[in-house]
Amino acid sequence: MQMDHIARMPAQKVYKVTELARALHIRDEQEQELKTLFGEFLTRQEFLSNVELPPRFR
Repeated sequence: MQMDHIARMPAQKVYKVTELARALHIRDEQEQELKTLFGEFLTRQEFLSNVELPPRFR
């Protein structure tokens, strides 16, 4: 995963999970986990909070 790319993303902008996964070269299994956690959309802040910590369901 490209952390420098993630760091440049606006924190509150809403991203489509599939587009984010494609941009960050995330595997299909990880993309499905993100969809399970967040649905179709998430913010950078939500993404980073779940990368650093064990996954949490909202």
